[in-house]
Amino acid sequence: GSDTDTLSQLRSGAVEFFTLSGLILSTLVPAASINGIGFAFPDSATVWKAMDGDLGAHVRKQIEKSNLVAMEKIWDNGFRHITSSTKPITTPD
Repeated sequence: GSDTDTLSQLRSGAVEFFTLSGLILSTLVPAASINGIGFAFPDSATVWKAMDGDLGAHVRKQIEKSNLVAMEKIWDNGFRHITSSTKPITTPD
C-alpha cells in the first residue's frame, strides 16, 4: 500500500518497522513536518545538528505520544529543497 496505508498498518501492529517521510508522519504527529518546510535549514549539516539535538528530541517525544517508537537518530529521507532549472534559489523571495 501507500505510505499512509503503511502508517495505519504500523499503528495497528500489522507492520513492525517503517521508515517514512516526516511529511507523511505529520498527519499523526504535526511536529514531524519540520524537515518539509522550505528554507527551515540552510544545509544538510544544519538539519543533522538540529535533528540529532534538541529539535529531534522534541519530535521524538511527540512521536512517542502517538504510541510509536522513534529511533534515537533519524535516517536521511531528505529535507525540503526548492530548486530551479535556471538559477539558484537562496531565499523565499
